[in-house]
Amino acid sequence: MGESTDIRCVAVCHASKCRRRGAEDLAAQLDKEIMAHGLEGTVATRRGRCNGLCSRGPTMAVRPEGCVYARLNAEAIRRIVREHLAGGRPVRALIPKGKDSAPSEKKAKKQLKAARKAEKQARKAAKKAKKDSLPG
Repeated sequence: MGESTDIRCVAVCHASKCRRRGAEDLAAQLDKEIMAHGLEGTVATRRGRCNGLCSRGPTMAVRPEGCVYARLNAEAIRRIVREHLAGGRPVRALIPKGKDSAPSEKKAKKQLKAARKAEKQARKAAKKAKKDSLPG
C-alpha cells in the first residue's frame, strides 16, 4: 500500500528576529490550534529556518504549497489553521507581496529539502502510531 501524501509541513521561523517577535509562543499556539481542529495526522510542525523576510517576522512556511506567511500574530495563526490547513484555502491576505516576499532559489531549495525530510518523518511516525494502535 502506498504512503499518504496528504501531510503538510508547517515551519515557524525560529531565527533570532522572529524569536524576539514571539515565534516560540506562536509555534505553541499553532500546535494547540492543529490539535483543536483534529489535524495531528495531516499536519507536521517544526522549527523553521529563516524565510528571508526578517523585517516582516515572525514568519511561517507551509509545504508542499510553498506559502510563506508573514507578520504573524495569534489571530493570524487561528485564521491560517482554520482556512488553509483545515479548509484548504491559503490566506492570501497574510502572504507578503513585493520584491522580498519570496526566499531566494537556493534558500527555497534548502527549505524544500528540509520540508521533505520532515514530511517523511511525519509519515513514518503516523505509520508507526497506526501499527502500534492495532490490536494484537
